[in-house]
Amino acid sequence: MLVTSKLFVLAIWLACAVWHVERQAKAATPFTVLHDFQDGGGVDAGVVVDNSRLYLASVFGGLYSMNKDGTGFSQLHSFPGSRVQVSPTLVGSTLIGPTTEGGQFNDGTIYSINTDGSGYRVLHSFNGTDGAEPFGSLTLIGSTLYGVTNTGGSANAGTIYSINIDGTGFRTLHSFLAGSSDGRFPSGTLATDGAILYGTTPFGGPNDGGMIYKLYSDGSGYQVLRTAGSGLSEPSTVTLNNSTLYGTAGFGVGYVFSMNTDSTGLKILHNFAGSPNDGDHPHTNATLVVNGSIIYGTTESGGSSDEGTVFQLSTDGSGYQLLHSFSGNDGARVRAGVVLDGTTLYGTAEFGGTWNDGTVYALAVPEPSAITLAALACAILLLLQNRVNCSAAK
Repeated sequence: MLVTSKLFVLAIWLACAVWHVERQAKAATPFTVLHDFQDGGGVDAGVVVDNSRLYLASVFGGLYSMNKDGTGFSQLHSFPGSRVQVSPTLVGSTLIGPTTEGGQFNDGTIYSINTDGSGYRVLHSFNGTDGAEPFGSLTLIGSTLYGVTNTGGSANAGTIYSINIDGTGFRTLHSFLAGSSDGRFPSGTLATDGAILYGTTPFGGPNDGGMIYKLYSDGSGYQVLRTAGSGLSEPSTVTLNNSTLYGTAGFGVGYVFSMNTDSTGLKILHNFAGSPNDGDHPHTNATLVVNGSIIYGTTESGGSSDEGTVFQLSTDGSGYQLLHSFSGNDGARVRAGVVLDGTTLYGTAEFGGTWNDGTVYALAVPEPSAITLAALACAILLLLQNRVNCSAAK
């Protein structure tokens, strides 16, 4: 009887602890607009984070930096006649990234600039034959960067390319052929394990529903891993965590999926339901963030005002929840993914804000999770109850 009373007291204490942590988690999940763009032409690109600063680009405005609290906003460079639709890659104290237009042939460029705004130069101008409209952030392996172009190449269906960080050694690693055997119009950032690159095309292949592919960093071993009709439709950018790929797909209202790198084990983790209670249509370039067993991502629309969302779920598909629904005043049409810095997510919305030119936002994520604590509490209670039963049986 005494043991049972102790169990009851412990259960009450754990329930109160869970309630308290949940309240703290909700209170410690503030959404903050760090910057409200004016005349930036929208913000397609996501945010790059270093120790103290954020870096980002607007479609027609240029390249910017700011402190993590939103102060110290400054323009590093403007791109007249060019569109900048993806974020640069931070290499030491240098930002390297693509412009979708501009350059000698107006097919886009790869630029390099120091984080203080000095030393701007064009590393490569695309000419159509070697690719056109680069439409994904660059992936760094050693001293080489890898990316994709949306069009251009031998079939004008896009390419995969590599270039050294000093601008030398540009190579076209693969030209997409479109049709039923290959993809077309790739976009997004390539995932890598250091030797193999993984990417997607939203179109091409059987039923023109897109595919997931891989190739070695030297350009060899190109292989289509999954196509539409094999449980996948219109895949977006994938993220690699251990030997599992995580991504979203835009078919219908969209879904979150996982798949082993050997193409087995495809699993739908969450089917979006759309506004007002769920996200809708994750964008092709919106990369997921995988932190331990938690996935963070965005959808372009959906949520309470149908202006986009930030969400989280576990890597096994459980624990899905909306972290934020955009209202329009704080951002709208969320086309970029988020980056995680400590316990804060940073991201951008293409439109919305005071002038409808896009916003930069920060969103604190709760830690520790009340759900995790609740699970721990249940486990402790079950263990103690089991001991009581065993004692009673003796």
